[in-house]
Amino acid sequence: MEDIPKLTEEDSDSTGETDADSDRPPRDPKNGLYTFLSLLIFAVCYGGYRLIGQNISLIYALHESSPAEQLIQQTITEFGMAGVPPGTKIDYIRLHHNFDNDRLYFSLSVTDDMSDEDIAEELLPFESGDPERESRVMLFPDADTVPVYVYADVYVNNSDPYMSAMFYEEDGTQHLVLCTSRHERGLEKLFGSNKIPIKNEKADTP
Repeated sequence: MEDIPKLTEEDSDSTGETDADSDRPPRDPKNGLYTFLSLLIFAVCYGGYRLIGQNISLIYALHESSPAEQLIQQTITEFGMAGVPPGTKIDYIRLHHNFDNDRLYFSLSVTDDMSDEDIAEELLPFESGDPERESRVMLFPDADTVPVYVYADVYVNNSDPYMSAMFYEEDGTQHLVLCTSRHERGLEKLFGSNKIPIKNEKADTP
């Protein structure tokens, strides 16, 4: 009977395997693919979350100091006007989203010298009662989130309490600001400006 050759330590080393190697499970060649797919899914989900946050639930303002004709015409329609009142020029059109009652602002500079009575009689597009004189209001005349406070005469639409007008004077220029929180959906699509994030949505309501 032939002797069974014994595997020496030297012979074991020549196989290239150790006891630890023999105990490991075989490697799955698809591990790299699984890792790549996991990272891809994470990137897609994170990108979708940021996109939704920026375009749906974000609190922002839109501001146009040189509005396009289509935006002007739609804004005029929102306030029941036939056109931009003679003796005025457009300062800006501004729309707030998810704060300040989603107000639409239409600011006009009065280029002709008019009294308070002329403003109410000739420029207001609605019937109103006596104005609230020297009322402190908050406005955003620039394309940012910095408010200014002015004292204005405030006129409220007799037929629509959500629509009002503010008449004030600053640096020798008279301004008439029309505002409403009732307007057609989709109005913001007519703005060509970038969204201005609002960091302090709890600011006082004008």
